[in-house]
Amino acid sequence: SSSRRLGDTVGADGKSGQGGPGGAQDDADTGSDSGGKSQGSDGGEHREDSDHQSDSGSEVFDFVAAAGRVNYLLDSLKTEKRTDLMEELNDWYGKRVETVDADRDAIMAIEDEHKAREDEMRDNMKQLLQSLEEKQMREVKVLMQANST
Repeated sequence: SSSRRLGDTVGADGKSGQGGPGGAQDDADTGSDSGGKSQGSDGGEHREDSDHQSDSGSEVFDFVAAAGRVNYLLDSLKTEKRTDLMEELNDWYGKRVETVDADRDAIMAIEDEHKAREDEMRDNMKQLLQSLEEKQMREVKVLMQANST
């Protein structure tokens, strides 16, 4: 019902030329008169048919057809389906946020563990280098004593 039927036309104002729930759309449901107006050079609309009522605002509307057209347009918005979809997305994103928060916490714990290991490794390397320097100094001292004797 939201797709157009063969023969439907869309004017420059975006309104369907034939459509709606009842099939053909007459001029009374929109309050327009597509057959009796023409555009003038000033962009305004001029009435050409003398058999239509005057422009006193007393045009007769077919309220049943207008209500049907409004209902048709409202139904074509599919608000319930869109609302359901937005609720599903909201639920999914809510669950995903929880997962992301848990993942972030796990990653931070891993990073903290790696930082602690890095600090420990750095301290061990310093101790190893100090130990090697001490051994080299002892070797130098032993060699100097051996040379002096």
